[in-house]
Amino acid sequence: MENAVGHRDDRHALTGLAVVAAWVLLFCVAQAHYVPLETAYQAHLDFLNNPPILQDPPAQVALAEFLVGTVLVLAVPAAAIAILTGLSTARNSRGVTWVRVLGWTTFGIGAVGALPALCAGFFGAIGALFNALTLLG
Repeated sequence: MENAVGHRDDRHALTGLAVVAAWVLLFCVAQAHYVPLETAYQAHLDFLNNPPILQDPPAQVALAEFLVGTVLVLAVPAAAIAILTGLSTARNSRGVTWVRVLGWTTFGIGAVGALPALCAGFFGAIGALFNALTLLG
């Protein structure tokens, strides 16, 4: 059955691709907020003659690092959604070639990103935890 967008099975793969695109956009926004704050903080530390090595960062920097860590943790479900929706679409394409290609492409994006997503999620969780402790007190 065709609908206005295309084949009825393509919406799963498009959902997976949309989730990955939303995650990439969220990561770019978090990085755009983080980089100027971190650069200014590092410039301040470089200006000091004997900077304290284990000093907690200011609240703005800790909050930006917490947001980046949270976005990195969200990479794991984004990759999982891309894998599952892509595989579902590829298996249920019922012989429609472009839908099968779209499904396998979505699956491939999720599969290639799965291991980096797990690593980023692990280190993002650690960073978010420490920065949350900094923010809380």
